[in-house]
Amino acid sequence: MSNNILDGLKVVELGTHVAIPYFTRVLADWGAEVVKVEPPRGESYRHIGRLFRLPFEDDDNISFTPYNINKKSLPINLKDEAGVEVLQKLLADADIFATNTRPAALEKLGIGFEELREKFPRLIIVHLNGFGEKGEEKERPGFDAAAFWSRGGAIREWTNVEERPFKPFYGYGDAVTSTQLLAGGLSALYNRSKTGQGDVVRVSLYSSGLWTNVMGVIRGQPQFGQEFPMSREYPLLPLDNFYKTSDGRWILISEEHWEQKCDAYFEILGKPEMKGDPSYCTLMGSIMNTPEMVAMFDEGFAKLSSKELSDMLVRIDTVFEFVANPDEIYKDKQAWENDFLQEVETPAGRKFVIPTNPIVFDSQGPAKCQAAPMLGEHSMEILKGLGYNEEEIKKLIEDQSILAKK
Repeated sequence: MSNNILDGLKVVELGTHVAIPYFTRVLADWGAEVVKVEPPRGESYRHIGRLFRLPFEDDDNISFTPYNINKKSLPINLKDEAGVEVLQKLLADADIFATNTRPAALEKLGIGFEELREKFPRLIIVHLNGFGEKGEEKERPGFDAAAFWSRGGAIREWTNVEERPFKPFYGYGDAVTSTQLLAGGLSALYNRSKTGQGDVVRVSLYSSGLWTNVMGVIRGQPQFGQEFPMSREYPLLPLDNFYKTSDGRWILISEEHWEQKCDAYFEILGKPEMKGDPSYCTLMGSIMNTPEMVAMFDEGFAKLSSKELSDMLVRIDTVFEFVANPDEIYKDKQAWENDFLQEVETPAGRKFVIPTNPIVFDSQGPAKCQAAPMLGEHSMEILKGLGYNEEEIKKLIEDQSILAKK
């Protein structure tokens, strides 16, 4: 007997890029049947590998894999009436419909929110948009770098005043937003178990960026007297900052007990004469002298190797971590011992490492991963499950209403 907690849940995904696919991938990890509806040429992330300089063949698609594991693929031509009818049949039997298609486009297809609520009152619609569903900008497209990071304020807040804004890599804000889609979708599912009624769950990348950057939203208000962007010389605390060791490693130190550990740090810096000095060893003193102390730590830590500094910080029980490079992450022993990483294999036989679903249930254990589907790999299986016979399926393929992998 399966122990997957979402066995029997049926999900239809009409999604692209990261946020919606990552959300439904988690549902699939937990046993839901997720049918990925995509255009006959495949959704856009099937082709993003050329930008990332990674393989993107149908049977060896690296960038597409992490977000689409454990799903089934059904390419449908939604410009075709028979194709739209296939989608309608899928939705008639679905519990959740997840999409980032713009509302106006859904209405043109006859699957707008109101139409779906009327036809399928138990259906839960989970919708993602860029900047919200009201106001002048409601129809604007929005990737996470624009809506989540830039408009949400995190980029400017996190960038030193001396530097140009950093460019976050693709999908980070999407991944954060996918957890909010997950929370909303499962909450609506729970509510349906009590009321029998579906719902529309709405999340935007912009609102997610604001929610995630709550302290930036607050600290930027004039009544608090703070200016942005800030300098690295003015962190919240001198030891809430990045420093560089003699062997070139960057380390983040986040010390919340400065007053108790002040003397220990001055020992590390080789400045025992500064022990107990109230100009530096009180919290307010350290804040008032932040630029001087940052310069002092810069100079002192630069004389120590990463091993020497980490050994000292371990002894005084400080929160710290070295900034990991991508070529270190996939082989981290701590991650492997906790099943935070796993090896997957494409249909072509290429093996590589991806993160595991971070949410683990004792009753289920780590999710087992099947390869992300090739384009149209499950079309025949899905159509037969919807009641189409061989002749009807053949006609759908010949009319290019759907695509099926041979």
